[in-house]
Amino acid sequence: MTFRRTLPWSLLLVALLSACSPVPYQPAIQDSLQNGYRSEEIAPGVFVIEVRQNSRLRLQLNREETLDTLQQHWQRRAAELCKHGYRGSPEVVLPVDARLRDFQCSLPECQHYPLVSGIAWCHQRYEL
Repeated sequence: MTFRRTLPWSLLLVALLSACSPVPYQPAIQDSLQNGYRSEEIAPGVFVIEVRQNSRLRLQLNREETLDTLQQHWQRRAAELCKHGYRGSPEVVLPVDARLRDFQCSLPECQHYPLVSGIAWCHQRYEL
């Protein structure tokens, strides 16, 4: 009898804790709503990078922490793409303002999930 009473509360606790877990650093799968980053080279050494997290609960419980983590993921991806450093910084935008087509969404329900977007200009390594 006690098990039946505690099971729903245990499941709720697990759900809340999973919503508070860190945002994973991973590429987003194309044509899916999976969380992660996407990047596209728009000119030699110039990349559009966007990172998203489609968890309304996580954003409601830890909005600032989640957005900070997404910005850190943006910077990590920029460093991976630009081996000799970069200039540029991410900003928080709504999906309607996404630069990459895969992350664009104008539906009202999408606007609950802001994403981090920016352009990274890679520094060129000059040989002397």
